[in-house]
Amino acid sequence: GNCAEARIHVEQSLAITREIGDRSKEVWNLSDLGQISRLEGDLVEARVFCVQSLTLANQLGEITDIIYTMEERAALALAEASPQRAARLVGAAQAAREGIAAILPPKQQGTHEQTVAAARAALGDEAFAAAWDAGRAMMLNEAVQQALES
Repeated sequence: GNCAEARIHVEQSLAITREIGDRSKEVWNLSDLGQISRLEGDLVEARVFCVQSLTLANQLGEITDIIYTMEERAALALAEASPQRAARLVGAAQAAREGIAAILPPKQQGTHEQTVAAARAALGDEAFAAAWDAGRAMMLNEAVQQALES
């Protein structure tokens, strides 16, 4: 709940992961900085971090990292008043997670549940289901491209 303190620690972690060359952890740190920026209300900075994180995850071909960042991008889409996009992205992330038989990590559950609930509330059940299903039907690379669009 303390974004300022969290930012300090994540920025330190990012510096270390870059120094030791741990690209996968760099993805997570960038995504975490995106989340912190979103929670602080700086949506422009949040988008920059999300794009950096997702671009790197995609370059590495790490599906779990792509999913993690796509979930944060979905939460950001909500903050940007785009609940349909959020529902599509979270649906795509869920389908990808199921495709590799990966569970939703506890660290991501809160953001996931809030994103789903807020998108459903904004769109209504029928429109949410349609956007969710559209996301689930996307190929992962298509979902990544949609997530990277501003």
